[in-house]
Amino acid sequence: MEEIAENTVSMTMSSGDIVRYSAPELADTADVPPTTYSDTYSFAMLVLECITEEAPFSNLFRDTDVAHARFVKKRCPPRPGGRGSKGRVSDKLWDLMERCWSIKPDDRPTMEHVHGFFASRV
Repeated sequence: MEEIAENTVSMTMSSGDIVRYSAPELADTADVPPTTYSDTYSFAMLVLECITEEAPFSNLFRDTDVAHARFVKKRCPPRPGGRGSKGRVSDKLWDLMERCWSIKPDDRPTMEHVHGFFASRV
């Protein structure tokens, strides 16, 4: 019987990690509570991580660079490239993710819409 070695990594989330996933309106002021629209934003970041197997903005190493790109320059993560399955994102999925990352919370799709998008592909 062949033995399979498992690599386990223990990670602790820092405040910089949270910047990679949180909706921008949550960083604007301390008294803005999370909403379903901020959840939609974060969900799209998690989808990106599942596809690429890397944290959003993995091209930026310092937390301050991530915060600057997100909150000052209002940037979305770069679209993953490559022909392999890792990191490949269809145009329709990328369009949905970009709408989920809209700066204006009201412009983001509802999670019902997001669910419908994924349910239609099964």
